[in-house]
Amino acid sequence: MENLKKFLVYSLSIVALFSLTAISCNDTDSLLDVSVDSTISESFHVATNDAGDTLIVQTIDPSEDLSDYEDRIKSFSAEKVTITVTDNLSNGNTASLTLNMSDFEAATGPTIYEVGNLLQLTEETEIDVPSSALLEIVNYLETMEKFDLKADVTTDGPVDLTMKFTIYGVVTASAGS
Repeated sequence: MENLKKFLVYSLSIVALFSLTAISCNDTDSLLDVSVDSTISESFHVATNDAGDTLIVQTIDPSEDLSDYEDRIKSFSAEKVTITVTDNLSNGNTASLTLNMSDFEAATGPTIYEVGNLLQLTEETEIDVPSSALLEIVNYLETMEKFDLKADVTTDGPVDLTMKFTIYGVVTASAGS
């Protein structure tokens, strides 16, 4: 009876061992994933003494910050985009904004956001970004490609303002080595 008990324990141990080795690597990899809230911020400064249009282009290069972790990053998601405006002049003039995104050094791209009076956005304000533009931002981040944010600001007189755009998202990466 004792030998039968040992045989049964060894048999169950072997079956358990083979069952564990049959689990795919993908199943165990997902157990080692970690998701982290992240932000990407970019500021634009507009200072002009005249009424008219000012175009400012900021190049975003995800690889500058993420290249060390590129092989571990599995996905990105963009949850929301906000804007905060600081009016450094406070003279009562107005400024309107059209924000576009495009491939690095490309001529045009989709419009992300438009606002008639930029100087009213002194608190951090969530902006309504089209879902297609959010997907494009995620694509740039996942492929580590440079992209341009283009702010076209139209003023009715002298302004000095700073706009800060923040993309809030989640990065999922492998915690394993």
